[in-house]
Amino acid sequence: MINTQDKIYQWSVDVPVYVDSDETVQFAQVGSSETMNVETEPQGEVYTCNIPNVLLQEAKDIFIYHGNESERVSIIYRAKPDDYVYTETEVKDYDALAAQLEELQEQVDSIPTDEYQLPVASADSLGGIKVGENLTISSDGTLGAPYAEKGDKGDKGDKGDKGDKGEPGEPGQDGAPGKDGVDGQDGQDGYTPQRGVDYWTDSDVAAIHSYIDEQLGVIENGTY
Repeated sequence: MINTQDKIYQWSVDVPVYVDSDETVQFAQVGSSETMNVETEPQGEVYTCNIPNVLLQEAKDIFIYHGNESERVSIIYRAKPDDYVYTETEVKDYDALAAQLEELQEQVDSIPTDEYQLPVASADSLGGIKVGENLTISSDGTLGAPYAEKGDKGDKGDKGDKGDKGEPGEPGQDGAPGKDGVDGQDGQDGYTPQRGVDYWTDSDVAAIHSYIDEQLGVIENGTY
């Protein structure tokens, strides 16, 4: 996104440009092979910077570049106002960057390079230590104490609370069959059934039926 005001006149000053990120905005007049780079500043949800005032002294179109976007704006001709005051717009060019880098390098070169000596550690201050008895140090600088003396045995701890009752277990397997029981007493001897005592014959049954029929007839007549 690159937004400017609808009409920009020659000899204007501090004309704002609005973009959607903090990337540097580049400006160049039509026909120029060099750009002027201007840093943006946040303004609400967008970022803004000014078109370099020097580019607004001529009625020439200006290209504006920001990220992958570009915009061509027209500068409308007008006579120079009597009250025009030129104000230099801060731009970034390679000469200025080179000067800043050179200044930074001078600051780095001025940093003292005397060998630093680590102070000895004490009970009240940090510092260097040496590996003494019962201590080891690994190749990566880790300090260990594998040979430290064994300390006194600690006091026995308090008895813990009784745990919750557990869930019932699964039923066990069936047990082995039990031993055979004691033999019972012998039963009574058998005997042969006898007629008239243990059973009836067909003739006996027929005689009974005949008797009953005769008796029913007597009952129906009201006599016995």
